[in-house]
Amino acid sequence: MSHHVELSGTGVVQTAPDIATMRLGVSYPAKTMGDALEGCAELSTKVLAALKALDIAARDIRTTSLSVDPVWGENSEITGHTANQYLNVRLREVTKIGDAISAASAAAGNALRMDSLTWSISNPEPLVAQARDLAYADALDKAQQLAKLSGRKLGRVLRASESSGGGNFGYGGGQMMKVGRGMVADMPAEGGEQELAVSVQVRWELID
Repeated sequence: MSHHVELSGTGVVQTAPDIATMRLGVSYPAKTMGDALEGCAELSTKVLAALKALDIAARDIRTTSLSVDPVWGENSEITGHTANQYLNVRLREVTKIGDAISAASAAAGNALRMDSLTWSISNPEPLVAQARDLAYADALDKAQQLAKLSGRKLGRVLRASESSGGGNFGYGGGQMMKVGRGMVADMPAEGGEQELAVSVQVRWELID
């Protein structure tokens, strides 16, 4: 009958995120659906041009939604339509957050909407590997201690598994915010630190 010991370990690495992603868009009301879509398209084109003028690459700007909502009046009658278009804008230079908001606001005015700002890490793999090393070392230290207490030694690894965690830090949570022409310039935005965690579960053989 074989004997074994199985322990879990956790490794955590913290780093400052180097990518910011904004979700912003424009909203345009009009009497007809066609006019609403046309006005929304015109404003979206101006916002896109303003962002690209900041040297934000086309690959970092993605349209995420386009919708037209009816405006209801009395007696459940449709009195107009509002067209909405949203973009995800990835900023690889996080110092451009204020400039990007200012440029988009200047282009769209009070029609601009912004509902989230999230942070991420451009190259997390080396940090995950570092966290994995720490997690395994944590599990090994515990296993060695238990083996010593039981008068045994650790043998070969019989089984190992891992799970990793960590995510983007965000601001907004879907709360839509109007951005007027005055809400520009020195808008502060701090990314703080992002945590990457790896947990491992390792089973060792116990030998005499």
